[in-house]
Amino acid sequence: MGDDIGGKLSLTEAAELLEVPKPTISRHRKQGKFSAEKIGNAYYVEPSELARAYPDKWASSQRDKSEPHQMMSDDTAEKDKEIAHLQALLEAKDENLKDLRDQLRSVNARLEDHTKKGGWFSRLFG
Repeated sequence: MGDDIGGKLSLTEAAELLEVPKPTISRHRKQGKFSAEKIGNAYYVEPSELARAYPDKWASSQRDKSEPHQMMSDDTAEKDKEIAHLQALLEAKDENLKDLRDQLRSVNARLEDHTKKGGWFSRLFG
């Protein structure tokens, strides 16, 4: 990234690093939020300028680069907890569904008994 321009980053690289749309970076350069040097047809910016202009985004981008393994294992543990929780919810829903089906069978059986016996239901609808 920017190695052939003395450590400077192109505006596209800066936008990707900071997770900001490139038009926003270009607009901020034009507004003077940070300084950039035009080399050929492209603008290049010193990383220190990005750190000054976007301190929070810069810190986040550097933390993301320096701790990817730790963040990944934290994310994995969190995802595993979420998966276990969702599996427990799914099992509870399955059990509830089974109970509801059993209740429906019972109601249907009682309804059949009433219609066979010629109860009020059959007189009403039969």
